Amino acid sequence: MSLLDLSRYALKQLKLKGADDVVINASSSVGSQVKFVNNKIAKMEVSNMSGMSFFVVKDKKILSTSVKDVIAGTVDDVIEHSQINASKEKIDKVIAKTMRFIKIIEPKKDYYGIAQGPFKYKTIPDIYDKNIANLSGGDKIDLVLKGIQASQKEGAKRCSGVLETGESKDILLTSGGVENTGKSSDVYFSIRSFLDKNASGHMTNTERTLKKLDVSATGKFSGSIAAMAKNPVKGEAGKYDVIFAPLSFGVLLSSVANSSSMFEVEAGVSFFSDLLNKQVASPKVNLYDDGTLPGGLLSSEFDDEGVPTQRTPIIQKGILQNYIYNTSMAKKYKAKTTGNAGLVSPTSWNTILQEGKSSKEKLIEQIDNGLYITNVWYMRFQNYITGDFSVIPRDGIFYIKNGKIQKSVNNIRVKENMINILKNISDLGNDSKQMYGWEIDGSVITPHVLVRDLNITKPTK
Repeated sequence: MSLLDLSRYALKQLKLKGADDVVINASSSVGSQVKFVNNKIAKMEVSNMSGMSFFVVKDKKILSTSVKDVIAGTVDDVIEHSQINASKEKIDKVIAKTMRFIKIIEPKKDYYGIAQGPFKYKTIPDIYDKNIANLSGGDKIDLVLKGIQASQKEGAKRCSGVLETGESKDILLTSGGVENTGKSSDVYFSIRSFLDKNASGHMTNTERTLKKLDVSATGKFSGSIAAMAKNPVKGEAGKYDVIFAPLSFGVLLSSVANSSSMFEVEAGVSFFSDLLNKQVASPKVNLYDDGTLPGGLLSSEFDDEGVPTQRTPIIQKGILQNYIYNTSMAKKYKAKTTGNAGLVSPTSWNTILQEGKSSKEKLIEQIDNGLYITNVWYMRFQNYITGDFSVIPRDGIFYIKNGKIQKSVNNIRVKENMINILKNISDLGNDSKQMYGWEIDGSVITPHVLVRDLNITKPTK
């Protein structure tokens, strides 16, 4: 018996207990982390996890729960008899508690069910690479040191960050006739470089396959920004044209992805509410949600209901074309699911801003009075519905005058509106990068982006 067999057991038991809709997600994963501080390896660890989650509906009453450490081993491992009994006992307890609690839950009157399969799926290239799982501890240290050395060659004095790897085997079973299994892998390298306490640069690299990971280029960019950021002066408030690097614009675009979810629209926290088929961005903006992107960090053959994923145009030539849906919300609004379940709410896959033709240097040449912002943090919305927000630039920030970088600056804040940001995009770089990080909710693919006439203020103390 395997984790797949246990998942089938759980589905059968829930249906026997009278559940109308059931979704079982089970997974077994192995992850590793190499943390480095001030050019030295500080910590190495490996983690193993297994779990099973339950989405259960009876009489439109919905309950979600999960159980951890269902088994020891992988999805495919044969489980010993003694462990089978322990695992079944753990599952039985969760099911009993689920069916007991679901009786006292208020029904969700606008719930319209899950997808009915089975479905056919297309294989997505480059979402699993056994070479990531086969990396030894020494291999991982070598990658980290390679990134550090590339940063130091650019002038950085010290570097800190992390290298993370992951491998997951996943199972999806539903009462709608879906039974799927899949494998995925990922590798993430983040390096923050310092010339001194006032001059730093940051860059990340996220991939699903080892061959696409480039720690040297990542370290080089981070180190070069740190070196350029030497001797910063306090920036001045005012209106500026701004070039956002992929890491900084990725933070902004993750909020755009969230606002495209019908759940956010319905909840009144989307700045895209009531704007379908209307101009929300510059005509140069083409934005997609894509669950089928080869090598995409969040690419998957199917969503949480088993519906095949797809490439959905969100914004085309500046016009808001689509929201994203799961099955229930699509039925409610007389639309078609976009393959973005999220059982409770539709969620984005890979958010892709179509790149342009300009190099970073060409973007800089277009600016008479502006800023180059390489990273941001603490993005906070003052009003979700209107899209009013503020965000603080960090690491290298550079003042541009007459098409040339003049000096390093700090101590500024971007205080703006997301629709205004999108509408004021005047050019796009040709250097798209896949971005992921603490400040980026999900996976974003974006180039450098030039935005005109933005409001820059000073942070309040």
